[in-house]
Amino acid sequence: MTAGVSNPAWSGRRVTEALEFVKRLGRKLKQPCSLCGQPINYDLEYPDPDSCSVQHVKPQSLFPLSRWDPNNWAPSHLQCNQSAGTADSLGLGVTSFE
Repeated sequence: MTAGVSNPAWSGRRVTEALEFVKRLGRKLKQPCSLCGQPINYDLEYPDPDSCSVQHVKPQSLFPLSRWDPNNWAPSHLQCNQSAGTADSLGLGVTSFE
């Protein structure tokens, strides 16, 4: 980690705020699940498996400094997000770095 850069864990109030951000944008743009492509019912709440969750486009495990970047967030169904895994766990190799 870069000296002087704060990178809190993905938890707490900030996660709730990130989810609300993704839901607002997803509703406005009518975005489907970024993983399965099916529509998301943005009115469903956690822990409904079809509720909206924050998908990190670049996985936190490989890009921890992108964790809190809204440009790295996309809506997905909770169940899709929980079963997605990382590119490494799927045997796809390491993604390229920018």
